[in-house]
Amino acid sequence: MRIKGPLQVNNGDAIRVAVRAGVGVAVFPDFLIDADLRANTLIPLLPEFDMPQLGIYAVYPPTRYLSAKVRKFVDFLVDRFGNKSCWRVTSPQEGNK
Repeated sequence: MRIKGPLQVNNGDAIRVAVRAGVGVAVFPDFLIDADLRANTLIPLLPEFDMPQLGIYAVYPPTRYLSAKVRKFVDFLVDRFGNKSCWRVTSPQEGNK
């Protein structure tokens, strides 16, 4: 495969648009491109290759009490991302159904 470049972007949507236009390849968590995988507008190139696990962190100033908004947001993050990987929401095979 010939790769033309360089293209540098720091926005997932911009990368997705570029990859769909055939500009190159990218590494995405499945949950960001789930619709593309299901529609076969993007296809996995190396499905047997697992990316290293990444963390998500809530950073806020140290105070004795958290505001209700911050507490709710941190609770949401824990519920959504805690103790499970959301990087592989659908397998490539499920995306083809």
